[in-house]
Amino acid sequence: MVSVRTATREDVSVICEINVRGWQAAFRGLFPDEYLDELDPKHREPSFSERIAGEPSHHTAVAIDNQVIGFVGLATPDTDDVDPSRVHEIWGLYVEPERIGTGVGRILMNHAIDHLRSGSWNHAILWTLRDVVRTCRFYEAAGWFRDGEQKVWEIPHGNEVNLVRYRFDLSR
Repeated sequence: MVSVRTATREDVSVICEINVRGWQAAFRGLFPDEYLDELDPKHREPSFSERIAGEPSHHTAVAIDNQVIGFVGLATPDTDDVDPSRVHEIWGLYVEPERIGTGVGRILMNHAIDHLRSGSWNHAILWTLRDVVRTCRFYEAAGWFRDGEQKVWEIPHGNEVNLVRYRFDLSR
């Protein structure tokens, strides 16, 4: 049985490992293999630690099934085109690659939506890679919609990827 709890500092290293394995599984073919193979969870620990112990508006939760198998992180949006008092952001939702398609992502998404609805926000946003069709389908099935915002993200080794923004109406 999968349960969800608020993440703690003790979860940071496993969250970083899940994040890197998630990137390596989901983005193969979009990012150069060399770049994905060089990813090191230890390099992500400072920023993930900050997010977990950060401002009160930050919230990170982990999915547990005898061990941490996924996480979702929420924070104030880092963009000028939304009012942070009315809009919040999911900055990451990752599940152990071998657990994708088992409902863990849906459990984490439901937790995130419940958490967001308990606040004063009207909408939530998230950014994802436009060309990862499985991920886009997952968000759309959960009630998210593309709001028309897009950006190009240049990753190391000279590659560019296209990001699209999704929005969720928390009043529904």
